[in-house]
Amino acid sequence: MPPLTGARNICDFVARVAHAMALNAIDGPDGARLLYAAQVASTAHIAHRRKKSKSSAISVPKPPENEHLLHPILPATQAK
Repeated sequence: MPPLTGARNICDFVARVAHAMALNAIDGPDGARLLYAAQVASTAHIAHRRKKSKSSAISVPKPPENEHLLHPILPATQAK
């Protein structure tokens, strides 16, 4: 069985478990446990990819060019 790392390996793992179950080489409860393990691995893999893509996409926003004109407390006429 391939290790449950990476999308391709997870798909191969599911295919092999399903094939073994169809041949009655793996019984129902054991097959269900193996498929559940693949589901958990797939969910973790997707979450890891999303987290990784979000962290690489984070950038510091630039302040507006006219920020010196605005003040959060004072009206715009009093801010300097």
